[in-house]
Amino acid sequence: MREPAPISVPEVNDRQAIDEVVGGNREMFEILVRRYNPLLYRLGMSYLRQHEPVEDAMQNAYLKCFLNLRRFRNGSAFSTWLSLVMMIPK
Repeated sequence: MREPAPISVPEVNDRQAIDEVVGGNREMFEILVRRYNPLLYRLGMSYLRQHEPVEDAMQNAYLKCFLNLRRFRNGSAFSTWLSLVMMIPK
């Protein structure tokens, strides 16, 4: 399978990146995407078992996440929230 390789991302924690994105710095969203690509890919493969549908699901999850990032509260880890967003049907 073609699991994305981990990519080095700047030393910015999730909360800082989220605050920057919500504040208008859309480029910071790339940090979150790079950081969580391997996690979402593994999650998607565990359910969908095919690369192309997983890529589509990941893209959809990132779009939903970006559009709803203001709703994220620090009650859980961002990775947990993102994983739940991915599992919500279109």
